[in-house]
Amino acid sequence: MKRAGLLAVIGWMLMGWGGIVQASADPASMNSDSAGIALAKEEGSVLFKPGEGGDSAWWESRLSSVRGKDEKTAAGLVVAILKRDLGVTGERPAGVDAYLAPTPGLKKKLAIYDVSSPSVKEIRFNRLEKDQSGTLYDFQVIGGTSADNFQGFEGMLRIHIAKRSHLVDDIPTATLDPKPSTNE
Repeated sequence: MKRAGLLAVIGWMLMGWGGIVQASADPASMNSDSAGIALAKEEGSVLFKPGEGGDSAWWESRLSSVRGKDEKTAAGLVVAILKRDLGVTGERPAGVDAYLAPTPGLKKKLAIYDVSSPSVKEIRFNRLEKDQSGTLYDFQVIGGTSADNFQGFEGMLRIHIAKRSHLVDDIPTATLDPKPSTNE
């Protein structure tokens, strides 16, 4: 009786796993751009959903949901930016250091976020892409002045996280510019 029950459970598990494997099979070559984008969409993310994000409290409340090393790096970097724990303008160690590869000049690319005005108020996730060397995350950066809660600045932050080290090894884009005026 126990043997029949065990065989039934094993059979059920194998059928379930077989369905998952068949559903995720993709004939596209892993060297193609479309395959990398498909892989990124396929893997999904617990923490990052397009359009979601917020201030440091929002991001910190989701840190316990982080499941992968790349997500941990991306979320940690975002929190460090929102808290201005960057240490860009001085030589002091900062929270961001734990997420950056020792690439010369990498930290300096974050200098625009290490000022008091305009400061970063929110960061929202846009998308991610996988390539042979790692993962590229795109974020929308929303900023404002210290004089009020005016969120009159927008920008884009793109970070590349290396596959082997799970550290940010490149920051292709880091901007925070005044929003175009809609009063014309």
